[in-house]
Amino acid sequence: MSGLNPYTGTWGRRQVVHLLKRTLYGAKPADVEYFLGKTITQSVDELLTLPGSAPAPPLNYYEGLDNSGTPMKDADNVPKGSTWVNGTYGDGTTNFFRGESLKAWWISNLVNQGRSIQEKMMVFWSDHFVTELKAGGGATAAYRLIELFRTHTFSPLRTLMIEVSKNPQMLHYLNGYLNTKFSPDENYGRELQELFGVGKGSGSQYTENDVKEAARILTGHSLDWNAQTYKFFDTLHDTGDKTFSAFYGNKVITGKSGSAGAGELDELVDMILATDECAKFICRKIYRYFVYHEIDATVETNIIEPLATIYRNNSYNLKPVLDKLLKSEHFYDASVVGAQIKTPLDLVVGFARENSITPPSAPLETVYRFYLDLYYTAYIQAQALGDPPNVAGWPAFYQGPQYYQIWINSDTLPKRINYTNYMLYGGYNNSFDPVKAAAQFSNVADPNQFLSDLLGDMYLIDILSTTVFLIKKQILLSGQSSDSYWSDAWNDYINNPGDTTKKQVVSTRLQNLYVYLTQSPHYQIF
Repeated sequence: MSGLNPYTGTWGRRQVVHLLKRTLYGAKPADVEYFLGKTITQSVDELLTLPGSAPAPPLNYYEGLDNSGTPMKDADNVPKGSTWVNGTYGDGTTNFFRGESLKAWWISNLVNQGRSIQEKMMVFWSDHFVTELKAGGGATAAYRLIELFRTHTFSPLRTLMIEVSKNPQMLHYLNGYLNTKFSPDENYGRELQELFGVGKGSGSQYTENDVKEAARILTGHSLDWNAQTYKFFDTLHDTGDKTFSAFYGNKVITGKSGSAGAGELDELVDMILATDECAKFICRKIYRYFVYHEIDATVETNIIEPLATIYRNNSYNLKPVLDKLLKSEHFYDASVVGAQIKTPLDLVVGFARENSITPPSAPLETVYRFYLDLYYTAYIQAQALGDPPNVAGWPAFYQGPQYYQIWINSDTLPKRINYTNYMLYGGYNNSFDPVKAAAQFSNVADPNQFLSDLLGDMYLIDILSTTVFLIKKQILLSGQSSDSYWSDAWNDYINNPGDTTKKQVVSTRLQNLYVYLTQSPHYQIF
């Protein structure tokens, strides 16, 4: 029954970890300590502040990777170590490896993200305005779409919808480039309403004729094939008037000729935004993405409708919406904390970030292969970044009644557990160091404090007073009764860090502890 009133309860480790896991990928111990030193207002304000600069673009890592041993050159002669993002489509081989480069680069941005919600918002927008990385525009067009989501993370929805409609990747994916007055294609006109604008819930009452009229407006929006950039062809545009249903207030968009015809797109977007349902539709998606899957009548009234009003009143900018939501009593309600199943990306990237996984630093192809492995680890668990299974996005965010339960089944659960086990038992050239992971905490020598902090960061349910906690403690104590059995071992290592025997003593116990913790069902939720 909680609502959007400001949260005034305890601001402790559990609340900070909850906020970080929902807005970032994982809660790094250093980040947890950092935000524990701030108020909830300061924490949310910082998380909603976007970085001042974009990550460096992806690079050509693939020259010389031909399995036959033949040196392979980039189709645009982009040398190894330089970026390909300004190149042409290239040949099929080059475009394939550029696509792999893009995947590795995007995952690396998630792993190396700062204290900002931006990376998670970009994944949200990529699941809302769905395309495929391998759509006809190729890797260069896919990169431009990803960066479009970065540029317009908190731009008015009007701007984002117009820019996405003109993006070469979207024009390829939903056949916009094929839409002419001689042969109208309804694909994008339908999805702009059904999936991107007003949804298909009970409050969305657009008609089949609305789809046809939208398709007419969108005729002529196509591509410059040589440059693979957007181009409007006025000779292919339907200049007749377009009349919409009562859902859109019987709006008539006057047909225009010449270059002015391109402006009908702006009017179409404005018409969609003018409906009450548009703001509610986006806010429901934000709620399911950041809070919880179930939206009952109470949540609709107390959460969605007020957020939709904020969204509309702020020119469809999501930052004020998220500010209100992430500072609300509802967001920290006991029914919400620890109530989601981790997405594969939250599991894979979160594990790497929280446990101080060390990526290789060189050579370039090894670095990119490391991040590609993370990409494909999430992929086999049913979340391919940038490649949802269909135009509606990942089913876990919309397919009721299962919703998040879709992430776990007889195929994906073993893969989720195998991933953490692989990392814990020396995967990626021993990139996980249990001693380094533990040393992120302030008082490792005290098994009670260390376990309290570690479990507080890993789990979002309170098990500190249960026998489960004692079982975990016994792993550190190796079955002994005295806390000093662990404290002495850790202090011996700290005082003699070069002694491999002393390090092995604490490393073995810590490794066993991390294996036990990550195999627990508690680890699959956040």
